[in-house]
Amino acid sequence: MPITTITSETIIDTEEHFRIFAGPGAGKTHWLVNHMRHLLQSSNKFGATKKIACITYTNVAVETIVKRLQFGADRIEVSTIHAFLYSNVIKPYIGSIAEEFGFNAIKMDGHEEHRASRSKITEWLDEHPGAPNLRNPYTLNQLKALPYFMTGLANWLSTID
Repeated sequence: MPITTITSETIIDTEEHFRIFAGPGAGKTHWLVNHMRHLLQSSNKFGATKKIACITYTNVAVETIVKRLQFGADRIEVSTIHAFLYSNVIKPYIGSIAEEFGFNAIKMDGHEEHRASRSKITEWLDEHPGAPNLRNPYTLNQLKALPYFMTGLANWLSTID
């Protein structure tokens, strides 16, 4: 396969397979989001029920991609590899092989992500009745703007059942 150099703004043929090699900060996520938008607008392979599966390794990447998509999110399934496999392979089909392998599908406690997105945390902070009482260094703007506060809140919220 020939190697083609692209930038984060390059548009490639929607019918071609591709593999992207680039280091941190090179614009891979930016390019990927633009490519998915281009696919939805230009490809003739998408009917009313077809979707794009965008599979990544981290919840942070999922959140970043979903935040950048802005439109078409209902036609693009963005998830981690674990969540994708559980939702689309294990959960729908475990019942058909459970008995054969002696697996109790009723007791199955699968991979259900309980991770609040940045937008949900921001919404929660904005609507919280105690928000006006927050003071430096934990003002509402600091909690929403500084990445380590947002990560800390997301981690804390993920521990709540």
